[in-house]
Amino acid sequence: FVQLKKKYSGHPFAVIGVDLDRRVSKEGIKSFLKSHNINYTIVMGMSDPSVLDRFGGIPAIPTTFIIDKNGYIRQKLVGYHQLDVFDNIVKTLLEEELAERE
Repeated sequence: FVQLKKKYSGHPFAVIGVDLDRRVSKEGIKSFLKSHNINYTIVMGMSDPSVLDRFGGIPAIPTTFIIDKNGYIRQKLVGYHQLDVFDNIVKTLLEEELAERE
């Protein structure tokens, strides 16, 4: 996701990670972000579990939601996927956005 964030900077695109491990402190997450050069926002998902319910739950880790600018879930991908899968989805959504403007 670091690569996608870099590639699409300047576009209406954001990456937000959700940490689901109750045992990890904010300081632990900050340390992880720094050591792995994470360039996107991470939120503590277990601080309000109802947030996860709004997305239909998390059937496995990782689960990735692709959400459009209006807040609609456009894709839900369960498990690990290659970067090009995410890249193609993001490209398609950005192309749709551009077409809507024209």
